[in-house]
Amino acid sequence: MSFLRKIRQRAFHPKALIEIISVLYMSMFIYTALSKWSDYTMTREQMALMPLMTPVAHIVVWLLPTTEIVISILLFMSKTKKIGFYASTTLMMLFTLYIAYMMIYYPKLPCSCGGFLSALSWPGHLVFNVVYILFGIMALLLLRRKVKGTDNNHWSNSQYTLAQ
Repeated sequence: MSFLRKIRQRAFHPKALIEIISVLYMSMFIYTALSKWSDYTMTREQMALMPLMTPVAHIVVWLLPTTEIVISILLFMSKTKKIGFYASTTLMMLFTLYIAYMMIYYPKLPCSCGGFLSALSWPGHLVFNVVYILFGIMALLLLRRKVKGTDNNHWSNSQYTLAQ
């Protein structure tokens, strides 16, 4: 077996893909949470401009970054990774619904996402979120796979079946 083929098999191994997706989600959530907290005043002001957020902006400005950090911790630990993927994929779906709402009714308002994400247009956000939702779904499907006769902690290159 060639060297490149071995690398490709390892890179696309289910466990490796799950870890890569975990790191992508954790990086994004930690980055945006820290960006929101580092410029708390601007984030609060931007959230207060958001139509559905105005009455609860003072709560969401702390709750959202805290939730992102908690989800990152869940994704980091192997025992809670599945819960972390359900939470992160659900949160990204909620963000996506909100973005679709904003695109329809308030396309000129700024985003309060934090960091480089705030520079994206609403359609750019939509694409970014859909990609992350697909990553989350892929990770959840991979986590459900199980080698016949073994538990989820033992991965091999043999045939996988969907497990309950």
